[in-house]
Amino acid sequence: MKLQLGSLAAALALSSALASEPGQPFDCADWVFDEPGLSCTVWQPYALDQGPSPPNLDPRTYLDEHATFDMAHRLIRARVVHVPPPQGCLYTGDMMRTEIYWWDGTNEGVIAHLQPRCNNERFEWAEDPTNLEFDPISGTLLLGVADRVGCWNGSEDCSPGEYGWWTAAIHGFATTLDAPGIGVSTAVTDQSQMVKP
Repeated sequence: MKLQLGSLAAALALSSALASEPGQPFDCADWVFDEPGLSCTVWQPYALDQGPSPPNLDPRTYLDEHATFDMAHRLIRARVVHVPPPQGCLYTGDMMRTEIYWWDGTNEGVIAHLQPRCNNERFEWAEDPTNLEFDPISGTLLLGVADRVGCWNGSEDCSPGEYGWWTAAIHGFATTLDAPGIGVSTAVTDQSQMVKP
């Protein structure tokens, strides 16, 4: 038991150390999962938006849903929530936190989020997380995320910013095999129950 608790504590301590470096685009290591059992892989790597984006790099060209249902019958969407900048950040305006959230018609909850970050003048946040797809066979949610990196010297932009796209694959949602009554054949196999012509 002590070994398991020690391993858990070590994993939690290392989790923040595994996040991407400030000034670098977000990646799967930056997701904070508010629901247990989820993980992330990069489905499409980060690519700079050369404006206009080539169709094969912009997730909006192949992810066309703005909301989807998971196997627990929850409506899954992504949104941006405005939050104050972290302490020590010269950027004084609100920053954007990207959230994947669920809604069941009455209640809602956050599934995972990307927290904005700032290192003195450098700031970064994920934005425009509108396009997604859900695969019920594998229990995977694809989400296209834009990433903005910039610099703020306290009164104005101090360098050209960077803007690009990547697609996260969030794994660990219930699948068709996990959901009762879904994907199970209801065919009659007992010959005595079949209707004779």
